[in-house]
Amino acid sequence: MKKRKIEIGSLVVFFYLVLPARSQHVQIQAVPPTVKYLENDLVIICSITNPSSLIAIISLELLRNASGSFQTIVSIKQDQKPHWINTLLERRATVSGSVNDTNSAELKFSIDNKNVLCPEDFTTYKCNMSGYVNIMNSNYIVQNEDQITITYTSKPTVLNEPTVQIYNSGSDTKERRFPDKTVLKLTCQGEIGTNPKKIIRWCIKKASQHSFVVFPLTTNHTVPSRFGCQYTRSSTIVYNITSEDEFTQFLCETGDYELCGTGSIIRYVNISNLGKSYTEGTKVTSRPSISTTRTAKTQTMMIPTLHQVSTGNSTSSVNKHGLGYYLYIYFGVAIGSVLILFAAVCGCVKRKLNRGNAKRITSLYTYLQIYEGIRESVALHRFVNHVITLLKNDEEELTEEYQALLQSSERITAGTAISMGIPSKNRSGVVPYEFNRVKLQKRESSSSNNYINASIVLNGLYIMTQYPLQRTTADFWQMLWEQNVPSIIALTEKYEEIKNECYYPSKDCVVRSFGRIDVELLATFNISEDLTLRNFKLSRGKQTKNVGHFHVTNLDISFLQEQIPSLVSIVEQTNKGITIHGPRVVHGSCSDMDLSGVYIVVDFLMNSILSGSDSIDVYGTTLKVLKERMSSIHSEDQYSLIYTCLQRFVQNSTEVKKVKPSSYENVT
Repeated sequence: MKKRKIEIGSLVVFFYLVLPARSQHVQIQAVPPTVKYLENDLVIICSITNPSSLIAIISLELLRNASGSFQTIVSIKQDQKPHWINTLLERRATVSGSVNDTNSAELKFSIDNKNVLCPEDFTTYKCNMSGYVNIMNSNYIVQNEDQITITYTSKPTVLNEPTVQIYNSGSDTKERRFPDKTVLKLTCQGEIGTNPKKIIRWCIKKASQHSFVVFPLTTNHTVPSRFGCQYTRSSTIVYNITSEDEFTQFLCETGDYELCGTGSIIRYVNISNLGKSYTEGTKVTSRPSISTTRTAKTQTMMIPTLHQVSTGNSTSSVNKHGLGYYLYIYFGVAIGSVLILFAAVCGCVKRKLNRGNAKRITSLYTYLQIYEGIRESVALHRFVNHVITLLKNDEEELTEEYQALLQSSERITAGTAISMGIPSKNRSGVVPYEFNRVKLQKRESSSSNNYINASIVLNGLYIMTQYPLQRTTADFWQMLWEQNVPSIIALTEKYEEIKNECYYPSKDCVVRSFGRIDVELLATFNISEDLTLRNFKLSRGKQTKNVGHFHVTNLDISFLQEQIPSLVSIVEQTNKGITIHGPRVVHGSCSDMDLSGVYIVVDFLMNSILSGSDSIDVYGTTLKVLKERMSSIHSEDQYSLIYTCLQRFVQNSTEVKKVKPSSYENVT
């Protein structure tokens, strides 16, 4: 941009002329050029190609193509820190660099491999540079740009369990034992990576073989379909059971492989042969016990039918032994069954008595009643590796643990939940159980007057409730007053519009009356972009109480494992010195997204660790909460989130007591 002077009378006017670039000054590059999804960090660098030709740099900007147009992500200017335009991306990415020196000017943008989103982050990026050049002793502004498209590869991460169907049957056959000449259809479905030409391969190993070989017959592959960064397809084989198939193993695999069993993900199916089908007698198959290996042979025996015994039309073995022989067998089996049943009943009664005498742990943050059937807690020094094990192989072990949780918590049925007949006080079908619901103090003792949709959980440490309705707001503040609540944790969804259902004064020094209680907003503190702290004063007559209100206004599913532990720590630090020891109230949003149960379990276990506990019992604590509030952890994703939150806390917290470095080695 050349500086020129024009004299208009006594007025002197300066202006700059912007000229096009005569040479390329900026370049953009990705390191590495092709990103391996979930393995490599996404790194983009904007740099200067010929710094000697520049007098100074005004700014460097990084843009990316979103929905067909380039939008600025972040910029760096002279003597300034990086300025983020895309604040959502700021949560996942980091940027470094400076433009103060032309020789070292750089903008480096990075996203950790665990935070890369696919396919959103794999698009076209552009660097813009503005600077000064000197041409013939005159200064010009030069503007350059360079762009790059980020490419990627992705390994398969999901391969579903194979299904086994009897040919022309419409449903999966869980029984894996079949008679001769049964025609089976085996199907395996999952991801194949970023190359649509990849397939899912089947291999087979019979009892007489020492290793798997590629299935020799025709395999039917479906057309690949795109989902996110992955292509998915299914592969089906048809197999006829023969007398040679005493025990046959199949495997399906996906990913890069050469020999059978070298794929990225492998699933196995074991098929056993029942042998010949008999028309005489009843064939009884003895099932392997739990300790029996998967290669155990199925044992069979022939027992004549009752008709054969009573009529004498039996096989030669019946004639040989006589009628009395088989009557003894039947009576023996019957008596043995009765004795086994009696022993099982006695065992159940004994376990129930023992369960009632389970040791109680009364420490404030280590309270849990230990029942038989609850899995053992995990030692603190083993916890990180334990979570890694749970979450690998498509979270198979976590799924099994979550299903066990659901079965255990179903012992309290919906029939034991309170049925108030006042649906206008309930936001959804989630209602408290009668044995631990909060009861308001009312002049009339009927349950309809003392009802509020709130549950006391974990030995009175927390109250889990719904986001207050307009007609239940007075009940909500009455509950806080009567239960001596020191703080409220409000977890609301990103972009949620709740102004019409705001249950508190929205401006400082404003007082609103809710029933017999006046609520005044004393102060508001914006702790971060996502977290607001409010301090309320509650008044009833001459009595007053203070309540803190921690309001998360921007729950983001991508960052919950960081947001929740961070919130727990902030609440703990803020509440230090508070003399009120009542339960904390936790509620979710107006929508279906409710993370109250997740927060309570994480808060409870984090404080348990900080109080000196050397073990973590996620399963037992979650089961306790589920038994005290229906649907408090309503999905496997939420259960997984509890583990990942605590994993991050144990790994990153400086307050957690030191453990041996070897305990944090990756599990392979």
